[in-house]
Amino acid sequence: MIIAISVILLMALLFVGMPIAVAMGLTGMALLYHMVGDGALLVAAKVMFDTLNDTILLAIPLFILMGAIMMKGGVGERLFELFDAFLGHVPGGVGIATVLTCAVLAAMCGSSVGIAAAVGGVAINNLAKRGYSLELSLGLPSSAGGLGILMPASVGMILYSSITDTSVAKLLMAGLIPAIIIVVLFSVYTVWAFSRSENRPLVPKKTWVERWQAFKVAIWALTIPIFLLAGIYTGIATVTEIAGVACLWSVIVCVFIYHSITWKDILPILRYGLSTATMVMFLVATAMFLGNALTQMGIPDLVKDFFVGQDIPVWAFLGITMLFLIILGTALEGASMLLMTMPVLTPILHAYNYDLIAYAVLFCINVELSLLSPPVGLTVQTVEGIAKHHGLPVTSATAWRGCLPFFFLYLAVMVLVAVFPSLALWIPSQMR
Repeated sequence: MIIAISVILLMALLFVGMPIAVAMGLTGMALLYHMVGDGALLVAAKVMFDTLNDTILLAIPLFILMGAIMMKGGVGERLFELFDAFLGHVPGGVGIATVLTCAVLAAMCGSSVGIAAAVGGVAINNLAKRGYSLELSLGLPSSAGGLGILMPASVGMILYSSITDTSVAKLLMAGLIPAIIIVVLFSVYTVWAFSRSENRPLVPKKTWVERWQAFKVAIWALTIPIFLLAGIYTGIATVTEIAGVACLWSVIVCVFIYHSITWKDILPILRYGLSTATMVMFLVATAMFLGNALTQMGIPDLVKDFFVGQDIPVWAFLGITMLFLIILGTALEGASMLLMTMPVLTPILHAYNYDLIAYAVLFCINVELSLLSPPVGLTVQTVEGIAKHHGLPVTSATAWRGCLPFFFLYLAVMVLVAVFPSLALWIPSQMR
């Protein structure tokens, strides 16, 4: 009975517009008060302190700050110009350049919405002018921006590590091969979709001098994801230490090399990074607080006993949870979805002896699907707003239609990883 009341309370608070962190905190407090009475506040304070007193979580504000510096410093524009210089004359090349720019930015910025905004701002007009349909022009940055949750610097993977007590370095590297597959599929589809367009203006080929100029400018930005990937893979330092050094290097690149950020910009960037990180940390604290209350009530064990006791095979469990997460993603953003469900799902995964790293990749692809799912669809709404700002005649229907093919491509990769988990596990297995 108390479980049903808790679910109703949480849903009611969300329905009336309560911030999800506050809703989870109040629900958790109600559960704890039911169990321990007046000691609920003391238990809540201890759980929240122990949750945030974790060096792994320190990487989150550092990655958020680094992403803010990259976005403000115009790194997305420089990367796009580099890929466009080499691919712009190829049929579908500008679309491929958009996908590659999103992929490289994803390796240094854990915010999918930030990536979609940065790349959408520079790519949408170029795509529209070069014969791409409005649907494809909106769908590409909206969908490829979702790679931010799958690549290193992923805030989602760090949260997953904190909840499941899994190696954060291996989690950050696990999404690399699936991300490459997604980039290839997106690029192939882009070329095919562009080939069906009637308006395909010829784009002059850039000279090698122009390409060299673009490369000289972009190489400094490319050093950041290379350093991150190499540092995490080799294990020369902890992820938090690598995030700190990468954050400092991003300041050096944008302030002293590109001169795209002045010292006056640093304080607003720090304010943005601090406010965003504070919101994420508050969400983490209240979610773990609620998860602790559910665990004390034995909810995860009840769910685990149901699945295992009914002899439900692991493939059916994966299918049920993936479908549930897709539906949940239409109402919640990724971090909330992860923090609400993984405390319950983790014991079940242990019971099935299913690899937590492989499941992390499946979960993150589900989050990418949620970014393209109405009515929330954060990356879609972001890119649609940018397109309207540029004066393009777009509607919400146009934006959603443009993302639909990429939604199914994400879905195909999710099935592929579920069938062949070694796609997610091979790189982590090679790490120390």
